[in-house]
Amino acid sequence: MHLILRLTAFTLQCIVVDLYEDFAWDLYDKFEHAYDALRLCLTDPEIVWSKIKITEEQKKALILNIKARMQAAPTKMRARINL
Repeated sequence: MHLILRLTAFTLQCIVVDLYEDFAWDLYDKFEHAYDALRLCLTDPEIVWSKIKITEEQKKALILNIKARMQAAPTKMRARINL
């Protein structure tokens, strides 16, 4: 959570504390954990955005960082088949 907010603050050229005050603490209040809200942003972002106040600029930067950091990691599978 903090890494994503730190990257978003760097993108917006602001202080991380400002982002926490603007919307991140509200994510902790409205959801069980703010990380859960960020995961929900990947599948159904309107549920999250309707519960907090966030500017369009912050929203775009946050979505870009969420997609970059929370994408599924590729997995390798190996099978040995004897015929």
